[in-house]
Amino acid sequence: MSDEVRALERAIAAGKLDPVYVLYGDEPAAIRAVVTALRKVVVPPDDATAQAMAAFNHERFDGVDLTGAGPVLSACAQIPMMSKWRLVELANPDDLGKGPRPRAPTRPPWTRSRPTSKRRARAPCW
Repeated sequence: MSDEVRALERAIAAGKLDPVYVLYGDEPAAIRAVVTALRKVVVPPDDATAQAMAAFNHERFDGVDLTGAGPVLSACAQIPMMSKWRLVELANPDDLGKGPRPRAPTRPPWTRSRPTSKRRARAPCW
């Protein structure tokens, strides 16, 4: 790995985090190393409270599964819970919006019209 990646890992381990990291390139090992360093700082493996709050402070999205950037931006706008930081990952950002489109909602079977009976109720004759 390059000296820049190692320097970035050292800065992250020291707790000097920037608000946003854009990790992009042809070296997936370097990207994985930086993301792993970020995960260790945001959700330390030896901190029980941080591990319990991981569901609130760490979200991962894949661009293939999303139809737009709305869920990612919404996750970024949330406040961290019982932590200093919140980690939001977006893998495959080039594929954002290229995933399967949601199908149009169909009516559930119980809401479809049913044939009515031919018999009619008559009022009793007195």
